Amino acid sequence: MQQAAIVSSSSSLRDAISNATWRDEDELFDDLVERLGFSDSDWRQVEEASAELIGQLRNEARSPLIDQFLTEYGLSNDEGVQLMRLAEALSRTVDPVTANQLIRDKLQDRDWLSHARVGKGLLMRAAGLALYLTD
Repeated sequence: MQQAAIVSSSSSLRDAISNATWRDEDELFDDLVERLGFSDSDWRQVEEASAELIGQLRNEARSPLIDQFLTEYGLSNDEGVQLMRLAEALSRTVDPVTANQLIRDKLQDRDWLSHARVGKGLLMRAAGLALYLTD
């Protein structure tokens, strides 16, 4: 009995999603705004909180780690190119023995310590040192 209720609930949810997929975007937006039932004051609070959050994100001095890593090891330097080649090769490798051989091959004889110099962020220095030690 309970399972039937779940199925019908799931089915009605799927129907609602399918119907909403093809609705006019402006009409759907107006419907969603109406369902929220926000007052003008509520909307002002949402707008203010959103503007504050966006401002904080834009003013944040540090970029995300992945951006720092991609900047440090971009395709403009040999180490970045080797890491890209390694990533591509590892994506096609299924066994650990071959993966280890690829890692050794791609990481050896590179200037990883140049990425571990003072003045770079702690995590980028640690990454450079770890890559050097892997070599």
